[in-house]
Amino acid sequence: MIATRVTELGKRECWALLENSEIGRLSYTESAMPVVRAVPFEVDGSGIVVALRASTVRAGAFGRPTIVAFEAGEWARGRYRGWSVRLVGRALAVPDHRPARTSWTDGEPSLYVRVSADVLAGERVGPANDAHPLPRPRGG
Repeated sequence: MIATRVTELGKRECWALLENSEIGRLSYTESAMPVVRAVPFEVDGSGIVVALRASTVRAGAFGRPTIVAFEAGEWARGRYRGWSVRLVGRALAVPDHRPARTSWTDGEPSLYVRVSADVLAGERVGPANDAHPLPRPRGG
């Protein structure tokens, strides 16, 4: 087993990593059951906006603030290196959102949901003796 080092990330570096990512995982409950979906997202001020396929979400979902969790990360397979950024916040549908990136919904109507970053944390993981960690994000 390889010894690893975990380094906590500051908020600025968390935001920089998110700015350079496109896909994350949104976790929420639907009919009292946990749901985790891979979603495209973009940073939007002090939170993120995710795109969900409208057909995958029950009618009225996110019509009022709902507590959710979100995670994005990148891992170098077999090299024990990577990073993960998590946020927890309130999610609310934003029907008039115009995405900066192309939607991921293949022409199907999207439900755009803004998630506030009430809690933001992250870490970088690498081998304890790693002289060449993953590169730092641009602007971070």
